[in-house]
Amino acid sequence: MMRSNAVGIQIFWWGEVILSMRVLLFTLPVLLHKWTVGSLSTSDVSDSFILVISLCACLYLFVGLLGVLGNRKWKLFHFIAAFTVFILSACFLYKLNAANSLVVTGYFVPSILAVISVILANVLKTNV
Repeated sequence: MMRSNAVGIQIFWWGEVILSMRVLLFTLPVLLHKWTVGSLSTSDVSDSFILVISLCACLYLFVGLLGVLGNRKWKLFHFIAAFTVFILSACFLYKLNAANSLVVTGYFVPSILAVISVILANVLKTNV
């Protein structure tokens, strides 16, 4: 059952759900294909990136669904998801540096989006 929350926070939660489902819609078929062919390797930077993005999308889908369904602990889970995304991004960047790969700014996107979404959630929750 959905609690009555502010419209802004409901839009935010639905945005998280839709965005994470869209990311999973594009990353899961790639992962399944690579896994069935046998070419999925965590030592490959592009495969690791797809795995990290899929995991982040799963976390934010979980958090968004908790918020939409009215769970009172959505804020705690949002902080946990943001911290996990930050740690995964840091580990991924360490792996990039260890492989002497050219660091592309697109690899920073999950970490930046996690920080922005936590700040937005706090602003919406305190102002509404």
